[in-house]
Amino acid sequence: MQGMETAYVGNDVSSTEASTTVGTEVIKAVAQKYQTNNQIGKANIEIEDFGTIENVTGDATVTVSTTDFEIIGTITFKGGNLLWGEIEPNVPAVLDRVELSPTTLDIEQGGSGAVEVKCYNSSNNLIPTRKLRNLVITKKNGSDNITVTQIGTNKASITVNEIEDIGEKAIAITTTANNTSIDTEIIINVIQKEAIVGQFVEYNVGYTDISTNASDEPNSFEFSPLNGWRILELPEQTKQSDESYKTTTVSGTTYYVKIISTGIPGGLYYSTAETNNGWWDNDTSLNKKIRVANGLSTPSKFETIVFNRNTVAEAYNDDYKNQGYYTQIKHYTDSTTGKIVSETITNSQTAEYLFKLDGIAAEVDTLTLDELNAALNNSNSASNVESRNANSTDSLNSTNDSRGLFYLYELGNTYKYSTDTKNCYYWLATPASSGKLSLAYVRGNSLSLTANTSCQGLRPVVALSSNVYIKKNNTTGRWEIKNVIN
Repeated sequence: MQGMETAYVGNDVSSTEASTTVGTEVIKAVAQKYQTNNQIGKANIEIEDFGTIENVTGDATVTVSTTDFEIIGTITFKGGNLLWGEIEPNVPAVLDRVELSPTTLDIEQGGSGAVEVKCYNSSNNLIPTRKLRNLVITKKNGSDNITVTQIGTNKASITVNEIEDIGEKAIAITTTANNTSIDTEIIINVIQKEAIVGQFVEYNVGYTDISTNASDEPNSFEFSPLNGWRILELPEQTKQSDESYKTTTVSGTTYYVKIISTGIPGGLYYSTAETNNGWWDNDTSLNKKIRVANGLSTPSKFETIVFNRNTVAEAYNDDYKNQGYYTQIKHYTDSTTGKIVSETITNSQTAEYLFKLDGIAAEVDTLTLDELNAALNNSNSASNVESRNANSTDSLNSTNDSRGLFYLYELGNTYKYSTDTKNCYYWLATPASSGKLSLAYVRGNSLSLTANTSCQGLRPVVALSSNVYIKKNNTTGRWEIKNVIN
């Protein structure tokens, strides 16, 4: 077998490095030259008068693995003769610039995002990842609550701790490859985590709000199981590994998952006259406002309050002192559609019968000022358990309660609330800070501590049983109550 082989890699490959064997041995010689001298370029292999290679025509691609890189070459045959071959070795490229894609990233508190690293040479050409030896991506500096973890060859995951403050955060990322390190900055725009407290949860009690109409006539708006209840309280002990929440007992203390009515399904004619007051605290040495507040916040007491189907005008009657009233309440059997009604209640019933569903609710009472403050803070900060001081809130508005959890005007015209009527008023199971008779109540957009004889709304708080759990349905986006499977 005769022929002449010449390999050019900046300098000629000596005859001892070349071989009389076509292809592989020549490429090995070229590879050795590159590996030794770390040169960058192309190797041209010219073979003349080599003779006929039977049954070989067209282009052939040869790949040779070496210690540190690959060589990919194309060898061309014509009429069975090797005419020309070009080999471009995959030698390490020199980094000149690193670019992150994207350069800014929006990440929710407790969430994560991905960034891609792109490396360029001095000619501003993108360097293929196959030419990047030992590519490593690390965080250089920035908030301790933001971490950078390499995933794959040239990508990194950026994770934001849920306690990180919202706003733009600069993070420096170091990219190291081919014995060169380059720092690049990315801006992480930390977005407030969507609060779970305040989101709607399906509960099979529907009702017509007592206060969404300016007159005393029953209004036509109904809350269904799909929009009639919202998440109020989720102690951290209730969180499960699958992102569900369940009432849980730890060391003898029960931590309840609690929900609250979206609107105002019932009201109470609170009177200082001791009529129909069997639900008050039994300790007569206490001020009346404390006895009443304790009764409203004690499930075994609150659940015994009788609710009559009355308008506000009808309820404001001596016969109904210290009793409740409602417009219409329905119990459903299918919260998914919100249309299958098992019972429309039209007679006098206790709070237990109206709001405490068997097997789902453990107990029912009414909203306290402490619960309002804690939930208001949690719905704004996306925290579940951090609470405020009991009397820290003295006003409600679109700024401190933009989701309308307690500032019901924020729910808008869809719910027929307006600011020019005596609606959105409801009692709190908390005594006023002064006086012997007054209870606290929400008065539209503020907290009032002066009322002692009046008809105001009530917003039931339902503590769920440990037989059920709540979990978000990622398909519908709704939180649902599910039975625990034993």
